[in-house]
Amino acid sequence: MPGDGHRELQAEPVGSRRKREISAFLAREPDWIEAEPDVLTGPARIPRPSGGHYTFQLRVELPFHFPSKSSDPTVTVVGHDLGAALTVDDHVPGGKLCLQVRNSGDIDYAEGGLPELITQVAIHLWRVVLRKHGGTYPGPARSHFPDGLYEDQRDRLHPALQRYADPAIQREIPAHRTACPCGTGRRFADCCEVVVRSVRHEFRAIRRRVRDLNRMHPHLTQALMRGEK
Repeated sequence: MPGDGHRELQAEPVGSRRKREISAFLAREPDWIEAEPDVLTGPARIPRPSGGHYTFQLRVELPFHFPSKSSDPTVTVVGHDLGAALTVDDHVPGGKLCLQVRNSGDIDYAEGGLPELITQVAIHLWRVVLRKHGGTYPGPARSHFPDGLYEDQRDRLHPALQRYADPAIQREIPAHRTACPCGTGRRFADCCEVVVRSVRHEFRAIRRRVRDLNRMHPHLTQALMRGEK
C-alpha cells in the first residue's frame, strides 16, 4: 500500500466549493445576504453622471455546479431607483430585468468567482444608466432571449464562418487540412477551428438551458422571447 505521500488528492466537493465562495463573497460585501440557500441578494451602486449613484437591488441564483466555469448564475434586477423602465435586453414580467452577461467562456468562476460576475453585471448596469441619460444603449444590440445569446456567440466568428455556428443547421465544419474560410491562407486546424468548435459547443449548451428553463418555467421563457416589460 502506498504511503501518505502517494495518496491522490481528492477534488473538493461541489457543494463545499460553492459554500466557500458564498462565504468569501459575503465577508467582503456586508450589504449582501444569502436570502435562500444558494440565492444571494444585495445592491449594485452605479454612479450618476450628475453625481451620487443609482442603486439596483440584485438577486443572484447560483447553479449546483458553481463555481465551475460552465455554471452561469442567473442575475435579476428586483428593484431600482433609476426613475425609468428597464427596457434593455431581456425582461421578466413585473418590471424586473433578467441581465444577460456574456457566457462563462469569458468568466472563469473558479478564478474570478462572484466578484468577477458582479463586475460584469455592473458594466451592464452602467450602460443602462448611460442609456437613460443619453438615449442609446452603448453596447451590442441583441435580440431577446434566447436569440440574443446565439447572436453573442455567432459574433465571435469571422463573417465567413458564422454559417457554421449552429450545429443543428450546419452539421459539418471544414476539414482540418483545408484552407480556413476566413481568408488568412492558413489551414483551418491552425486558424479558426478551435473557436468554431467552442461556439458550436455554446450553441448546444444554450439550447439545453432553454429547453430546461422552458420545462420548469414555460411562462418565463415565453415572456423573455416576447421582450415583455
